[in-house]
Amino acid sequence: MTVTCIRKARWVVAWDAHLQQHYFRNDVDVVFDGNRIVHVDPVYAGKVDREIDGAGFCVMPGMVNVHTHLQSESIGRGLIEELGNQALYQTGILDEKSVFVTSGLTEEAGGASAQLAANKASTQNAISELLKSGCTTVTDLAVAWDGWLDTLAATGIRAVAAPMYRDARWFVPTGHRLDYVWDTEKGRRDFATALAAADAALSHPSGRLSAMLAPMQVDTCTPELIRDSIAAAREREIKITVHCAQHVPEFQEMVRRHGVTPVQWMHREGLLGPDMLLGHAIFLDHHSLVQWWTKRDLDLMVETGTSVAHCPVVFSRYGQMMEDVGH
Repeated sequence: MTVTCIRKARWVVAWDAHLQQHYFRNDVDVVFDGNRIVHVDPVYAGKVDREIDGAGFCVMPGMVNVHTHLQSESIGRGLIEELGNQALYQTGILDEKSVFVTSGLTEEAGGASAQLAANKASTQNAISELLKSGCTTVTDLAVAWDGWLDTLAATGIRAVAAPMYRDARWFVPTGHRLDYVWDTEKGRRDFATALAAADAALSHPSGRLSAMLAPMQVDTCTPELIRDSIAAAREREIKITVHCAQHVPEFQEMVRRHGVTPVQWMHREGLLGPDMLLGHAIFLDHHSLVQWWTKRDLDLMVETGTSVAHCPVVFSRYGQMMEDVGH
């Protein structure tokens, strides 16, 4: 094993096992023996194979990104971050992104190979940015593509592969009306593909991949698909994530269908709980833009132990933000 010493780190975010919390230390040596931390104290006097000057630096545990789309977001860099449709309450995810993704390339133009090359380059670019920012574990929500898992593993990051699937796709025929095109048979086929991808991630030889199941959105999945996903996730002892309450048209659609908010519908169907990570959950029933009469969504998430991946920066570019998390 190689012993590495970060000498006299100006700041260290250390762990107190007794108090079960992190705390700050100053001007200490942090020593690794292979993949084990063996010393977090001043003046390490043991044998060192590699020494790094820690002056002016902060040594901390690697950060974890629990919700990102490495392939699609990096492809759209500089193009789609600030494009919001005013007729759809400023959301930019329903009818803008398809203009810029490469999946529309024809086979004659080498569309399949170009798509795979774009997927790989975009994923590698996004991971390099994550690693440079101190993130060492990432959850990647993507429709499974050839070479996806090996691309994640080759970067050296710890990755949670979250293959996505759904029963319906969004369709905006007029620029201001959100419709849904349902195909539950395709949803089941894609679910099977996602399960295979998750199993492959869990058994990947790198040892640095794990998995999460990801039925895409609360408004594009039947309760049966989400319930079966929860059952499959529990069988594998992994988590599940669903985009929920991420834009006003989704909120309005779920109210139109069911008479309750997206979060309340998930609770009524038994879909909330410690297994569940909600993507975004910005437009809860207390948000001023939805003008709903209940104020129950946040309490339901707390009571059921449901987690949320909020992602505030992405939505702030659309001029949208969570208004309150307190009581």
